[in-house]
Amino acid sequence: MLTFAIAFFGVLLNGILVDRFGQKRTLLGALVALSSFIFITFFAPNIGVLTAGQVLAGLPWGVFATTAPA
Repeated sequence: MLTFAIAFFGVLLNGILVDRFGQKRTLLGALVALSSFIFITFFAPNIGVLTAGQVLAGLPWGVFATTAPA
């Protein structure tokens, strides 16, 4: 549930990043970021790292949610 709340900030961040870097570079950066956050989540040694990985993964999900309709 917290991931969806953090995705809201990814939605806001998407407008700034697309304006500055363009849609393709923003989407590529979000894909790279999500891959690294999934890597953190998959290899989490404890619940704190797992939670941090899930929360950080919310930012790229917000970028994807906004980029797709645009």
